[in-house]
Amino acid sequence: MSELNPAQILIAARDKKKWEDRWKVIEALIESMMSTLPKDLPRRTLFVCLLSHLQDFSRGQFYYFYTKLRAGEAAPDGFSHDQALSWLIDQTGFDLTLIAQAIQQRHTSTSADIRTALQVADQFAERMLAPSRTFFTEMPAVLTYLQKSAHSRVIPYAPVAMVAVPYTCVPAPGGNSGLMYRRDYLALPHEIGHYVYWHGTIPEGAFAGLACHRAIPSRMTKLGMPNWALDWAEEIFADVYGCRVAGPMIALDFQDLQVDLHARASFVTNDGEHPTPYLRPEIYLHTLEALQMGKWARALGIRWSHLRDALAPSQPTLLTHGTDGSSGPGDTTLDNARNLLKAITVDLNQALDPVKFGADNLKPIFTVTVDRPMDTSQVERMFELWAGIDPTSIGDLGAQFEDHCLPFVWLDWKNQQLEQSLLSVPLATNESKESREWLVVMRAGGWTTEGPDSNPDPK
Repeated sequence: MSELNPAQILIAARDKKKWEDRWKVIEALIESMMSTLPKDLPRRTLFVCLLSHLQDFSRGQFYYFYTKLRAGEAAPDGFSHDQALSWLIDQTGFDLTLIAQAIQQRHTSTSADIRTALQVADQFAERMLAPSRTFFTEMPAVLTYLQKSAHSRVIPYAPVAMVAVPYTCVPAPGGNSGLMYRRDYLALPHEIGHYVYWHGTIPEGAFAGLACHRAIPSRMTKLGMPNWALDWAEEIFADVYGCRVAGPMIALDFQDLQVDLHARASFVTNDGEHPTPYLRPEIYLHTLEALQMGKWARALGIRWSHLRDALAPSQPTLLTHGTDGSSGPGDTTLDNARNLLKAITVDLNQALDPVKFGADNLKPIFTVTVDRPMDTSQVERMFELWAGIDPTSIGDLGAQFEDHCLPFVWLDWKNQQLEQSLLSVPLATNESKESREWLVVMRAGGWTTEGPDSNPDPK
């Protein structure tokens, strides 16, 4: 390898310094946002904690990779320090955008309807998270914000569930602010399931002490599940969790969602992430059975069979794995996919057994007859009875973090993440601990797989 000439050395040094310049801009923006938070901002302390933890975390990430870049250390095959630094800058900027959005939406200058919608969303999300207490040593806080669709944002630096709800949760100006718009909150139980998947720890059994997002794929691999089923692991987990905390209402709502999806994608195609719409409602039926709600499971099963057969009257037999819906050598029969989906759902219901469904205010709706199609007013009335949300009160979840905001210790976080990774997947013969650490830090507990760009999925 030839030596670099002075000009090349100067260019290389300048290219390395560009990352430090970019990081200083990001850090200055975080500090500016913290210093200018309105004094009357609702949940102001939570925003201060969130921003300070983002700053501490991203600083640790930056200097981990930047130091290796400056020292000329090699990155694992297929990756580079520049790549990791680029993802870090992008993800930190993406989180800043979401936090600024949440701040703006809660400011007193925002309309009362928007602020009320977020109060309702906070309260509802907290109620959906509360049954998972045994999965956490310290219960997280919940912070919701409005955007075009529901989404759970993975953040590794603070015990905060950042969950988006659709703009349509806000009642139309001058319109009916009663029942209809509230059904859009039903995405929250599923999105909270995503949060538990990434941040919860299995409390008991063979995988006790392992993070859910590490334990569940390991368990499915030991059960011999094919790769396409492993790709569905997180979504099935979120479906099962959502049904265990929200019961028949979310089961019914997801049936209607699959009908809507049929207009945009093949009904029996595997998109590599979500269970196929043709089979997905069966996750909810199996979960209702596990909850000893057989009457609901049977009634909703009849409802789904009518909806499904109307959309796919030809009774498809293959689950296709191509985005264009065409069959290929990797296809499997729908019956095989159905059996695997049931096995995974039953297994996840056992893992999630501590998450119990049992709100007293559900009892009045158990008597509703569901063996025939329900009209919209019945569905909305059921949701209103079930939710029972009081928008004027916020629960105590996350109070410890919000009231006692300790600094984020990046080195402790890094060591914990590495330990978890090695417990779930031991080092391969040709794999070094240093290489695994690099990949674990880069992935950041799922942080770099979300947001503006995705990246490969290292251990």
